Amino acid sequence: MADCCENKSCAIEALRARQSRTLKIVLWINAIMFFVVLAAGLLAHSTALLSDSLDNLGDAMTYGLSLYVVSKSAREKAMVALFKGGLILLAAILVFAQVMHRLYVPVVPIFETMGIISLLALLANGICLTLLWKHREEDVNMSSVWECSRNDIATNLAVLVAAGGVWLVHSGWPDLLVGFGLSLLLMRSAARVLKGAWREYRHAPLRLILINSDRRTAMHTFNVTDMTCGGCATAITQAIQRIDPAAIVNADPVTKRVTVESQKPAAEIAEAIAGAGYRVDE
Repeated sequence: MADCCENKSCAIEALRARQSRTLKIVLWINAIMFFVVLAAGLLAHSTALLSDSLDNLGDAMTYGLSLYVVSKSAREKAMVALFKGGLILLAAILVFAQVMHRLYVPVVPIFETMGIISLLALLANGICLTLLWKHREEDVNMSSVWECSRNDIATNLAVLVAAGGVWLVHSGWPDLLVGFGLSLLLMRSAARVLKGAWREYRHAPLRLILINSDRRTAMHTFNVTDMTCGGCATAITQAIQRIDPAAIVNADPVTKRVTVESQKPAAEIAEAIAGAGYRVDE
């Protein structure tokens, strides 16, 4: 009987499960903090807090997208990372626009609200950063998530400094300066994420779907009792698509059946499954 853990399929499945659990936790933390910080920013008339809330919204969307692509291919992860880089860039532009608005409509923010909320956000994002630390170098998807979380800590500290500045000089200028600095930080982060994602996208293997009116395919069904988990199903699917990239494979570890629509003969497909370490039962 094939041991899927020997070819690391189960290890990959376990890694994806751990990533999903972490992303779900940080997703909820950021979604809740978005509403808290947004309300506080509007109440305190703080550009820095509003930028922080947009950052939380972008992070919540980022974590949701990251959760979606945990089990996807390297190319799909890179495409989502490109989109996440675009979200970070959009947040930077919105913050910069708010700074420009406050230059023409000046107001002194409520520094007490800024300080309390920035400390609360710092605690929440510190938890997120701790949870994401172990995933930061696993793939481009988790790397971009880590980048977002690290930005959050810098943002919270900057808002705290802005609150102190507003209290010290009784002016809105510290808030605007911090808001402007945060927009630059977000732009730099967006550039880094976009650069890494583009590099990954260009080098990721592209699965080619062959379309040919003369192509004749047949449906084959195999019983594979050694297939015990999602990792096994992935390994079998990849083995079949190595010999036929256009094959449509449905590997179900619950029913132990592998259904394949392919132009390859059944014997060759069965040989590919066996080559991956799984016995095909008669």
